[in-house]
Amino acid sequence: MIKYKLALAYVLLSSLASAHSMSPIEFGGKSNPLQSISVTGVVLVPIEVGTKAPKVFVIEVDGVEFNRIQVAKDSIAEITVPVRLNNPNVVENHTVCSVGQGSYFNTKICTKVKAYWLQRSPE
Repeated sequence: MIKYKLALAYVLLSSLASAHSMSPIEFGGKSNPLQSISVTGVVLVPIEVGTKAPKVFVIEVDGVEFNRIQVAKDSIAEITVPVRLNNPNVVENHTVCSVGQGSYFNTKICTKVKAYWLQRSPE
């Protein structure tokens, strides 16, 4: 029983030591309609990824790796992630995630992206 308590304490302490943050949690949508409208079929999503310990983060768009970034101890990295839209004149939902690598378990935080590709129909 003591072994289990020690293991639990170790996991909790190690997760605090490798804390991971990301903002914003939502991009575009009704609350920020100007962010969400694109005339090119791509929206640029600015995110900030922070950590308490030096760590490599995989940046994903809809579950596909886009980039890897190194974030120093007690730092925040700013990155702009392009999200390609699939269908014009339709509201689309996408996700941009940061996945912390290199610890006993990986942490994952995502931003919900709601975007609209505005395209005029041919006359």
